[in-house]
This record gives sequence, structure tokens and C-alpha cells, in this order.
Amino acid sequence: MSRPLAKLINGFRVTQILHAAAKFEIADHLYDGSLPLRELSGRCGCDEPLLLRLLHALQDLEIVSIQEDRIALEPLGRELSEKAEQSLKNYASLCGEDWWWQANGGLFEALRSGRTYFEDKKNTTFFEFLDANPAAADQFFRISRGGSEAKAAADAVDLSGCKVLCDLGGASHITLAAFYRKAAEANLILFDTPAMIGRAREALHKADLSTVITCVHGDLFDPRTIPVLEGGGIYILKYVLHDWDDRQSVKILGNIAACMAPQDRILVIEQVIWNGNASASAPGMVDMGMVMLTGGKCRTPEEFSALAAEAGLKVADIKPTETAVSVVELCR
Repeated sequence: MSRPLAKLINGFRVTQILHAAAKFEIADHLYDGSLPLRELSGRCGCDEPLLLRLLHALQDLEIVSIQEDRIALEPLGRELSEKAEQSLKNYASLCGEDWWWQANGGLFEALRSGRTYFEDKKNTTFFEFLDANPAAADQFFRISRGGSEAKAAADAVDLSGCKVLCDLGGASHITLAAFYRKAAEANLILFDTPAMIGRAREALHKADLSTVITCVHGDLFDPRTIPVLEGGGIYILKYVLHDWDDRQSVKILGNIAACMAPQDRILVIEQVIWNGNASASAPGMVDMGMVMLTGGKCRTPEEFSALAAEAGLKVADIKPTETAVSVVELCR
């Protein structure tokens, strides 16, 4: 089927093909050069005739090329290797996993009922499910947290005079490290739940940042646990508010506002839905993910303004970046 709509409908099969390629680590095996089919089969631990059938599908997707008996990696396919700078291997691995597949198969019911897959089928929330399933949590949090997006966001804002950078719900050091390039004199704080801080400490140690970034655990819904920056500070919320509905997002922003000095700021970094314009970053696609998984939403500039006002804040600016995210700057 070559019709454009048919190709879109077949997207589910593409996901499973790329998932299989990631699990067999095909791009990793081919990253440094082509291999004979038999050798690749042995490295992958996959039956040779079946592997060849998968490779034909990957060739259709321009991931690999098959030249007589040798298999080579195409430029697009290099992103499926963990050796790539912006690797999508972990994402491809996650998207074909059974629990993720089931959750993302619940869009119709979620739209009809207003309940996420986890609420409807598991009687829990997405984050409670992750807390109870460490293997799934590890898969989810291994996804690249957008180092290029964090760098673009840092480049988009004025960080002069910033004394403290506090990443709220950041899960890892990646965002703080990107901002630290432009605010080297600032103190760095990573704030998240106890479980996430436990994971983050391991990553900080590996990145040799454990003496640079202070880890604080707490709960965004409990203002008593949110760090007070005492002026000249910036709170960062990267891909946090889109996980929550309007009521919960107002609660989060209000709790942060209660801790803010007059000159403190909040930087909300996530995809913005710009009304009337199709976007290459596809925030509408991300928004459907929120419908199925968390019950949150991507928002328009007007919706961010409404959230801020209800929390006693105001939108000072919204800066698009060269990546999928924009930076929504909030102040008192």
C-alpha cells in the first residue's frame, strides 16, 4: 500500500520493526562497518532467514542496505545505536514493550471516558505504575531527556545574575548541565521524588557531577519540601506540567510561587501548541500521549497565561527554540 494514509495507518508495524531492531542491537553491531549476514545473525542471536526478513523491512525504512551478502547501516539507522550522540535506541526499545503498547492502544477509550489507560485498566496512575514496576520505570527513564532541547532552552533565556538553578522534577542532571554552561557561578539543585533522586545520584556519579549538583527529594504537591532560593533564582520545569491536568498544574505553580522571592523566575520548558499553525515538532501527537498516559495536556500560550494567573503568576515571555520545545517564562 503506497497511499499516504495507508502508510500512516501502518505506523504500528513500523514501531514494532524498529523495536525489534533496537532489541537485537542491529545498529550497534553495524555502527563501525558492514557485516556478512551470517556474522550479524550470530551477534544478534536471531535465526538467519528470519533476520533477513527483518532486514528487508528495515531496508524499506532506509535503516539498513543489503548488498549481496553484506548488511550496512544507512545514515538514518545510526540513530538506533547507543553510540549515536542523540540516540533513539532506548525510545525504540520502549515503544514496542508490551506495557507501553497496551497503554498507547487505549486512545479511543481515553477520549470517550476521560480516563487514562492506567486509571481505567490498572486502577492506578501512570507514575504509581512506574513506582510499582521498577523494570518499566528504568525503561521509561532511560529515554533521552532531551539534551539538545535543554541547551536550546538555556540559549533562549537571559541567565545573567542567576544565583541558583533548581530543576524541579528533572529526573537527571542533563537539563542542569546545559544551563550550567551559561550560569557557571550559580548553585545547582536537582529536586525530585525520593525514588527519582536515588536514580539521579547514580547518573551524577558517573557524570562526575555529584559534587556540583545538590540533590533534594520532596513532592511538588507539598510546598514545604520545595527549596527556597532566596532571590536571584530560577526554577526549571521541563516536561513537568504537561503530565498534569489544569487543577494539578495550578497547584504545582502555586506551591512554587509560595516559595519565590520577587526576583525569582520559573522557566517552563515543553512543547507549546501554537494555534492555527501545523508544527514539525507535532505537539498534538505528544498531547494525545498525555490523554492516554497521564491525563495531562500540552497547552497553548493562552492556556499557560490562564494557569499562571490562577497561581498568582504571570507570563513574562514565551520563547520558541530551534528544537521542539519553547520556554515559557513566569514571574510574580
